[in-house]
Amino acid sequence: MEDSIHISTSAAATSASELPEPDVQILTSGGLRIPAHSSILAIVSPVLENIIDRPVEHRSSERLIPILGVPYDAVSAFIFFIKKGNKIP
Repeated sequence: MEDSIHISTSAAATSASELPEPDVQILTSGGLRIPAHSSILAIVSPVLENIIDRPVEHRSSERLIPILGVPYDAVSAFIFFIKKGNKIP
């Protein structure tokens, strides 16, 4: 299973350079926001995919994904980890 996760996140990271500007924002505790690409989030997380694919009447029009109760630094590290394809600097 780890191999499939690594492959998926690596593919997501590779395609990130070809993506347009981030199309969603992740709202963290304290009201801080992190820009992200919905296509990458959907590839690496079924939970985030469900939030992203939620019908319009059940989500914010500004494409905001709340991840509350988690410190900004932790969410930011998670997004960095996804973008870099599991490669820690």
